[in-house]
Amino acid sequence: MAKTGQMNLSSLEKALLGIPFLGGVFFGLFPLLAPALFASVFGFSGNDEYIYRLAGAATFGYAVVLFDAISGQATWNQMKYFVLATFVFNTLSIYACLRAILTPGEAVPVVYAIFVTSILILLITGSLLKKYGLNISGNKDIPGWLPVILILASISAGLFGILPLFPKLFASVFNYLGTDAFIYRQAGAACFGYAVMGIYELRSKNYDEIKLPLLMGAVFNGLGLIASIIEISTGRITPLVLIVTAATLVFTPGLFWAYRQK
Repeated sequence: MAKTGQMNLSSLEKALLGIPFLGGVFFGLFPLLAPALFASVFGFSGNDEYIYRLAGAATFGYAVVLFDAISGQATWNQMKYFVLATFVFNTLSIYACLRAILTPGEAVPVVYAIFVTSILILLITGSLLKKYGLNISGNKDIPGWLPVILILASISAGLFGILPLFPKLFASVFNYLGTDAFIYRQAGAACFGYAVMGIYELRSKNYDEIKLPLLMGAVFNGLGLIASIIEISTGRITPLVLIVTAATLVFTPGLFWAYRQK
């Protein structure tokens, strides 16, 4: 295992991270911008468009920072926590796929494609984590108010990562139909990656290590806020919309401000 987080990835390793990057772009922007079309193309019901948009917002956050990794602009020290988040996301994505595959009538063709891709991404990110490690390098130099934001954001991501893994319960609590269980579970998988990343950010408290994860969180929350505004504009105001709107109004500027500090 490498002893320093400043090590750069090889050209092959950067190229392999292009796989989760492309997946993050496609499965982020498509359901975020056109949930009904996304559902129609891939054979889902299209109910609960807000969940589609939130799933897309969470997924696209990964793509934003993975671009820095594949373009060579980030060292391992700067990318290790969002690589870990990608590993966690795809671990739970495999679970979501298996649940769909084992449930009669739930596994549309794209589920199998995501299943295979998630296994591949799991192997790629897992090999990087094993090779380079998650050692902290650097002093704790973030502002004193930032851990408060990180704690709250991590708790929020954890709750909204775990609860959607139980789609029927989640849907009934927040007044949705819960028809597309796979979309709910994928949304939860993406969110839970942020929660694990947040824990490691709090463990590190080193600006160089958490700068890109801060950007990732800011993008996710900013797009989540946009999704909420779209939902409110259509008159579909549920408890979930209100909770997400309130949270993203705090987390988006807080995380972005922290990202811009140095």
